[in-house]
Order: sequence, then C-alpha cells, then structure tokens
Amino acid sequence: MADAIGDARMRAFIHSVQSRPWGLEAFCAGSALVQRGVEGAAVSGTGCLAPGRIAFFLTGERSASRRCNGEEIDSGGVYRWVPEEEFTCLSRRPTEWLALTATADGFLRAARVVEGGAAAERTLDARASKAGPAPVAAFRRLLEGAMGAMDEAGPAGLHPEAARNLEETLSLAAARLFAHNGDATRRSRRRADRGRILAEVEAFLAAAGSEPVYISALCEKLGLPERTLRFVFEEQFGASPMRVLRARRLCDARRALRAAPEGTRVSDVAGRFGFWHLGQFAADYRSFFREKPSETLLAARAGNRPKSVPDSRGLQGWAATAERLG
Repeated sequence: MADAIGDARMRAFIHSVQSRPWGLEAFCAGSALVQRGVEGAAVSGTGCLAPGRIAFFLTGERSASRRCNGEEIDSGGVYRWVPEEEFTCLSRRPTEWLALTATADGFLRAARVVEGGAAAERTLDARASKAGPAPVAAFRRLLEGAMGAMDEAGPAGLHPEAARNLEETLSLAAARLFAHNGDATRRSRRRADRGRILAEVEAFLAAAGSEPVYISALCEKLGLPERTLRFVFEEQFGASPMRVLRARRLCDARRALRAAPEGTRVSDVAGRFGFWHLGQFAADYRSFFREKPSETLLAARAGNRPKSVPDSRGLQGWAATAERLG
C-alpha cells in the first residue's frame, strides 16, 4: 500500500494483526491528487515528499487519531507535509484517512490570494492547522465531494476547465486552513477604495467575456487578498465574490445551453464553465431558472421560448442571482 501512495517515497511497518481489509482510492484533478486510504492494522511509516509537492493529511471523521511528525492529529485536525522533508506517521489502531497532494507553487499562489503579500513572508513548514474542527470538517466534505465527482466522471475524467476549477478550489481550501488572519487584513479593509475596486472588477469581467473567472484571478488582477475583496462584495451586494462569480458562470452556462448544437450534453456545458459537481450544478440551475439544465437544452432544440427569467449581466445582476441561490 505504501508503494501505491503517489507523490512520496515511503516505508511502512505493520505493528498488529490485520483486523479489516486494506484499501486505497486515488483521483486526479489537474496536478492535484486526492486519496482515501483504509489501514487494516496498526501501522507506522516514514518517508519524504517528492520535490515541488505539498501534502495535507487528515483522518476519517470517525477514525482514531494518529501521530504525524510527533503531533497528535484527530478528526478535527489537518497536518501539512512540505516538499523533500522527512516525515513520520503512526496509527495505533486500524484507521481511515484522506490526503490531498498538490504543487507547492499552486499552494503558495493560493496562500497569496487568501492572505495577500503577508503569505510570502512566512516559511513553508510542516505543521498542524489551527483552524479548528468546523473548517476541517468542511475541508473533509470538500475532498469527499471531489472524489465522488471524479469517480462519477469515470475513465474520461472531468472536463479540463472543471478540473482546473476543482484544483484551484482544493488549493484555496487548504490555504485557508493554514492562513494567519490578523490586523493586516483589518487595515486593508479600512483602506479599500470600494468604488475603484468594483469598477476594476466590472472591467475585468467584461474583458473576459464568457470565459470562466475564479477568485484567484480576480484577487491577483486587483492585488487584493480574498478577505478584503469579500468584505467589499458583502458590504455592497450581500454576497461573497465566489458566489457572484459562480452565479456569473451559471448564467453563461444557460446561454450556452440555449445555443448548443445537436449532440451537446449538459455535462459538456457544465464542465466548460468549470462546474465539477454536476449534482450541485443541476440543483443551483433549477433553483434560479425554474427548470432543469436538460429541459433548457431540449427546449432550445425544439425552438421553444425559454422560461421568463431575468437575463442577469453585470455585478448587480450576478449578485442578485447569487442571493437567490443562497
């Protein structure tokens, strides 16, 4: 099993008689690797991450704790391993675990989005997150949802745009768990020029046309950390920038469905606009447009008029969509 774990050289030592089947699942989203393992006995391991790779390790929700580099990690914790650094892990009983490995450069980019320039001032070290049980539980649900989506996609895998969005989503979620949020963020909020920021966002999205835009690109374009941008959006629209950008992609997906040529599948359009969780896409779509994506596609082929739903454009329109989606 240790040989099957990607992104690391590892040796494992079994300390007890097997009491349950061993198992390992692995799924790729771009350059990110998401894994779920089941250990059938008490086991310890030592190893080293591959160059340029970073890993985030957490136990199953109801699994026993384990020690990572000497620190006790239970279901409310996540441990970060860094490139080319020796690591150790020990589980005293059979357990389940989840892991995300990604490029260190991608994680550092996500950290700059989350924290701004302050992220560049800190050393990338191996340690446990201090975020707390609730954010860790949300991270676990994200990993499990990602694995379900990639499993559903089958051998063909996710659409490249959906995989890109999922990889970015995973990196941002990991960066938030290890973020240092303090006075710098509050100061940047006070200095924020709301009018200028919103005007630059409008111009950037207009230039992008129907191309999907995600929070990382927006933060990098404006030179602002995610929290500052969220503060401005929630103050102005009552919705986060991520929700507004999701609403924008949803509206553009509807236009694409209405203009889709024969043979187009809903999954093709959803993936093209970065939706990697098809069930969530369908639920959000129906919530706002009062019809299923497949119904829009069939109506367009039959030449029927679409249901009377506002054709949302611009920040105000997308924010209204986001508010309705919840």
